[in-house]
Amino acid sequence: GNSGDLSQMFISFVDFPEVDFSVDSHVAWGIVPLPVRSQVDAKVRSSIAQVLRNEMVEPKQLCLKVPPLKPKRRLTEHDVQQAIADAELAKKQLEDGKTPRASWD
Repeated sequence: GNSGDLSQMFISFVDFPEVDFSVDSHVAWGIVPLPVRSQVDAKVRSSIAQVLRNEMVEPKQLCLKVPPLKPKRRLTEHDVQQAIADAELAKKQLEDGKTPRASWD
C-alpha cells in the first residue's frame, strides 16, 4: 500500500524477545474431558517460540497487512467512547509504570 496509510506494518526483533502469556485450554473427546492441558500448553508455547524465531527475529520480519486507514468525515459516538477508553487505559498504564500498548478490536 501507500507508505503513509499504515496498510502494512513490519515487526522484527533484534534478539529473541521475552514473551509472557498464559494458555487456557479445554480438550474433550465427546463429553469426556482429556487431561492434556500441559501437553497443549507446551505445544502452544513451542509453536509461538518457533514462529518468533523463524519469522520475527532479525534479519527476518513479519509483515502485517491491515485495511488502509481512510479519513472519516464524521465521528460516531462509538469513536468518541473508544478514544476516551484508549486515553484512560494509556493514563492508567503510565501511572502503573508500564509502557502504553496499542490494542485493536
